[in-house]
Amino acid sequence: MRIPSSVVRFLLAVLLAAGAAAPQAAYAVDPPNWVAALHVAAQEAVGLRWNPVPGATGYKVLRSTTPGSGHQEVTTSTAPQYFDKAVEPGTTYYYVLQTVAGAETSGNSQERSVAIPGVKKKEVMPAPKLKDVSLNQITEFGKTVSKAGVAWEPVSGAIAYNVYRSTTKGKDYQMVTSSSEQLYVDATVEIGKTYFYVVSALDSSFQETPYSEERSVEVKEPEKKDAASKTKKEKVKMMLRKTTLVREIKEGPWGKLVQPSGVALAPNGDLHIVDPAQGKVLVFNTAGDFLFTYGEEQQLYQPLDLAISDEGEILVMQQKPVLELYKPDGVHAKTIDIVELMKDEPDEGKRYVERVNAGSGGRWYLSNARNGKIYVVDDGFDILETIGTFGKGPGEFQTPGGVFEDRKAGNLVVADTFRFQVKQMKDGKEISGYGSYGNSVGQFGRVQDVAVLENGDILTMDFLNSNIQGFAADGKFLYVLGNPEMNAQIVLTTPASIAVQGKRLYVANKLASSVKVFDLLDDVGPPQLKK
Repeated sequence: MRIPSSVVRFLLAVLLAAGAAAPQAAYAVDPPNWVAALHVAAQEAVGLRWNPVPGATGYKVLRSTTPGSGHQEVTTSTAPQYFDKAVEPGTTYYYVLQTVAGAETSGNSQERSVAIPGVKKKEVMPAPKLKDVSLNQITEFGKTVSKAGVAWEPVSGAIAYNVYRSTTKGKDYQMVTSSSEQLYVDATVEIGKTYFYVVSALDSSFQETPYSEERSVEVKEPEKKDAASKTKKEKVKMMLRKTTLVREIKEGPWGKLVQPSGVALAPNGDLHIVDPAQGKVLVFNTAGDFLFTYGEEQQLYQPLDLAISDEGEILVMQQKPVLELYKPDGVHAKTIDIVELMKDEPDEGKRYVERVNAGSGGRWYLSNARNGKIYVVDDGFDILETIGTFGKGPGEFQTPGGVFEDRKAGNLVVADTFRFQVKQMKDGKEISGYGSYGNSVGQFGRVQDVAVLENGDILTMDFLNSNIQGFAADGKFLYVLGNPEMNAQIVLTTPASIAVQGKRLYVANKLASSVKVFDLLDDVGPPQLKK
């Protein structure tokens, strides 16, 4: 039968195309052929054996935990066998072999897999890193009290931390507390002794990490003033500013708050409350009526803080290295990888965000408590500048928390939580700083958030002392927010975040499972004497 000329031309074109294709890579030596790959229980190893290859001067053994890729060389052997003892229970390993003949190396052999019996060991979290161990000596009720403060960096995945103390360097540690926070104030230290501290972390299975590095503090006798310089101790005047409770948001037909940790106000006055225990954000209008929730579809992991821009965009921070951006109606818009955002930070463990805050012109402020920096990013989440660094000097932060952009004054007001100070920054430089550790007026136990009222008063929220104080722009203490009777502070329970709009104040009371809404009145005084 005669083949049509059109078919002949087609077959010829195919043959020519095949002949013009790039030649496949060829190796001068063949890879080994397997004899066996199996788990040898008696030696707690994987036994590998293969047939010798003529002309071979050695053999490479490569291994991966992913089938078909990721093989890394584990050894070069001159014999056609190898026992791999660096294996873990509950893990499957994938092996390939290569032949070495002088300067030539073959391609990979066929892949063999070996499953190691047993339960895979759970990866142990790294030990916490201590940030600071320092001594604070303050006067409380006419008596000098010594307290040691221990601060450490958070560990991803940790549910609690154990703090240990000893009076002997390097040994005999005794646990003094277990806490979910990253700060411990030891009020049981004695003058004349030196104390050594270490910290460990616990995961969700209560598996404990090794100890951190050791830090010590010497409790010295406070300096005594000579008799000529002694003056009669004056009582501190605690001025109160009157407030009225408008409402308390706790529960309703929509459910109930569990651990509200962040509040923010939208341009239209809607209140957004982030609840880490529920993994979502709840929205209420100015009358306190529930509107909607968002964040469930992204499966937010312990969302802790949020901020809202002038355009109504919402940025949510959570307990993992990503930020979630939402549109004003709660529709998800973007995920921001913090590790990628801070890729130029040399220590990967310090690519972290503690608080988020909104600024003018589409800017966001990201507080990084691990390296003492505040990152200023644009609406495209490119870093514009960084403010501060870790330290105790001017313009430096221990653990920057809440940031408020005072647009009238052109300043940034920053809560430096474990420095027990509030700092005002302008053009990246510190222009004022005030506060110290304590429970008196003008002092802080743990200042976590700040806000500025329309008249320029700076409000500071103290998590440990459970109060809100007001300061003038120059750092002068003005008042503590009081109740309607003006005889006591307003009742707060572990306040975690504040927001202001006009003279209306919103406070997230984390462990009280509520958000309180106050109106700030202009009445200040009369002074209350605080011993």
